[in-house]
Amino acid sequence: MNNIVIPSLYPRSEELIKKTRDFDRNRITEKELEKYFDKDLSDFLNLQNNLNFSYYSTGMFKFKDLLRPFTLILKNSLANTLLRFEETNTFWRKLEISSFNFNYNNFEILFNQYFNLNYLLNYLKDLTNVSITLPSFFTFYKYSNLNFEQISLVLIELIKNLKNYLNNFKFNNENIIITLVEYLDFLYLNDYNLFKENYNQLVKLIDEINKENFKIFYFTYSNLNKVINDIFSLEVLGISVNFYRNNLNEIDFKKLENKKLLAGIISTESSLIENDQKIIEFFNKISNYLNINNLILTIDFIPYLLPRNIMDNKLKNIINIINLVKK
Repeated sequence: MNNIVIPSLYPRSEELIKKTRDFDRNRITEKELEKYFDKDLSDFLNLQNNLNFSYYSTGMFKFKDLLRPFTLILKNSLANTLLRFEETNTFWRKLEISSFNFNYNNFEILFNQYFNLNYLLNYLKDLTNVSITLPSFFTFYKYSNLNFEQISLVLIELIKNLKNYLNNFKFNNENIIITLVEYLDFLYLNDYNLFKENYNQLVKLIDEINKENFKIFYFTYSNLNKVINDIFSLEVLGISVNFYRNNLNEIDFKKLENKKLLAGIISTESSLIENDQKIIEFFNKISNYLNINNLILTIDFIPYLLPRNIMDNKLKNIINIINLVKK
């Protein structure tokens, strides 16, 4: 198996993008469009299978942004107001509620329609590890009008319902990795202050998820210089580091203890394929700091703005490099 995981929003194919536009213009039906979503998902799962990934993910192809699907499980909620996501200069819709109540009938719809878990679990032939991406604590706060207590309730209730859902598939939740993706840049003063002032709330949330016997990856794309001690001390299975924004030589990997390192070395901000020699040099350096068995390769950020074929080729290239290193 190749230790690699690709969380968050994977690029849609050109064909799916075209068919989505056709649907918006009433040229095709929703049922016809669904076939193209299924094809993108099937192609992505087959790619992961062919490349022998140790962690599967579904690409989140139906997520137009991170929070809009949560209107399904929250009564009296909507997602209309556009908020700019500075990092990619794109706009996400803000999740807003007028009163806080769950719509329990819709959790299964959320898992099937947006997380594609029914498709994924039927696809898998064995107990392969599965990564499920959720917006992390502060991302939820920044792009909604929910308070911290409500956010914790939403994420924990979702995870409890997920456990029941998995039981129906007789799938062991120990093979499910909850990947909390934090879309904050800690170099921005507002994001940094939000994190530092409410860090204990994040710790409590992670503790609650651990009690439900789910493993956790904490994923962030930011420069970690100001917050690295806080993040490395989180009680999670693995933590990501974007090595295009963080200098390998300046990180004290001892503070990771026995946690896994999700090494963000696959660039999502460039269409250039990663250079073999530079990646091999990274492997040689990182092996001086930690047990290579605790290394998981990943993306540096969200890949959804890259062309699909470019991102596919980046993954194939990384696997070729891994095979060179193994020799």
